[in-house]
Amino acid sequence: MKVLFVVRRITIAGEPMGIMLLSAIARRRGWESRVAVSPDALKAVADEAPDLVAVSCMSGDYSDLKDTIAQLRQSHPGLPILLGGPHTTFVPDAIDEVEADAVCIGEGEDAFAEVLERLERGVRDFSGILNIQTKTERTAIRPLITDLDALPFIDRDLVYRNSDWKHFKLRSFYTSRGCPYSCAYCFNHGYRRVYHGLGPTYRKRSVDNVIEEILEVTAQYPTEYIRFSDDVFIVRHDEWIEEFAEKYSRKVGIPFYCLIKSDIITPELVAVLKKAGCASVCMSIETANEELRSQVLSRKGQNNEQMLRSFDLFNEAGINIYTNSMIGLPHSTIKDELDTIELYLKAKPKCGLFTICVPYPGTELFSYCVKNGLVRADLTHEEINRTSGDYSMLDSFSAKEKEVQKNISLLGTVAVTFPWLKDLITKRLIYLPNNKLFFLIYFLVKNYQFSKYIVPIRYSASDYLRLGFAALKNDAVMFITGKGKNK
Repeated sequence: MKVLFVVRRITIAGEPMGIMLLSAIARRRGWESRVAVSPDALKAVADEAPDLVAVSCMSGDYSDLKDTIAQLRQSHPGLPILLGGPHTTFVPDAIDEVEADAVCIGEGEDAFAEVLERLERGVRDFSGILNIQTKTERTAIRPLITDLDALPFIDRDLVYRNSDWKHFKLRSFYTSRGCPYSCAYCFNHGYRRVYHGLGPTYRKRSVDNVIEEILEVTAQYPTEYIRFSDDVFIVRHDEWIEEFAEKYSRKVGIPFYCLIKSDIITPELVAVLKKAGCASVCMSIETANEELRSQVLSRKGQNNEQMLRSFDLFNEAGINIYTNSMIGLPHSTIKDELDTIELYLKAKPKCGLFTICVPYPGTELFSYCVKNGLVRADLTHEEINRTSGDYSMLDSFSAKEKEVQKNISLLGTVAVTFPWLKDLITKRLIYLPNNKLFFLIYFLVKNYQFSKYIVPIRYSASDYLRLGFAALKNDAVMFITGKGKNK
């Protein structure tokens, strides 16, 4: 039997690890698996004749994938279609809007295995499976998986066989699930509500299990850099990171990149990460305005002075830093955005990016925006997806302010990389009409800094061209299509 996974797109920004794990579960049961991006889904179904289509959906993908499911249902009315991913966990009522047989909410590994088992018996009815919602039944949520070591290693061949990833010498791994923090713009606080009383949401794989997978993958695929894709790699200096540092440095020895919060950084922890082989980190600033960071984003306990100390510790250790912030936060001003550029210059990251704030429904940030009259309560995902990442959707900003914000999101990276251009950028260029030249400059600077300092990998000339085109296509998709007109 065969399952076809469908995602909106596959980019070198990160492997779709969720469906790769589900593919491993399917293959463990003897199923074949394939993956298709949404524009190719109809052809893939015709070519592969799958017994199940499993669609993985982030909230930003919902509109496109909803249309894809409708097209699949029209052309193949008897084909079982299952929709899952982060979006359905927080919007389970999506089952009433899409033409899928069912949606999966929460962790889907065990539920997916039960769906496969029923199809193996020729049963199309998915009712009664925990975590599976049909159009006629809402089931309960099963407890969280506590033993992550019991899960199979993700099926990398699903993606690597027909994508640019086979040329990309960066491999991603996860060491944990969940996040103990409650940032207002993130879904993790909502995830804890969904799973209240059903187990700890933050769980860690054993060091030995992680290293076993890394050794297996690096023996099969050329690897020069490793990315740990956890929401946060570690939350404290504990026995796990000490054991990891000793074993990883001895058995693997490949430089790695991870995400970490600045408020746990100490000289001792930086030394352990350096010993392990950590060569670059992502450490977010979010905004220079401490009140906005604490009160609006719920990132408490992080002041600018403490952040700068953490940046200094990594810089002194020779560990390169990638940082990011959000432009257009509720109640923010253009001065706040310019102050954030100044904070970047003091922090000295190797790569500093800025993104437009998107308050997604289901997050505390969205609720805050509704309460303060900054967005409509009935704002749909379709409306959000039309503007996501382009211009601010908050009603409190004028069209001119939104255009300046957009320019800062592009040229701020240039100002941080070339401080001698800061005055020209912040006093003149950001007030000009947004244009494709700004995007091109941003694209070149960002990708140069990221590839030189954050994920430095050697490639052949042909690989550089192939991967460069893939990166350009990924970055330009919203800009070139004109998505999200400034209003």
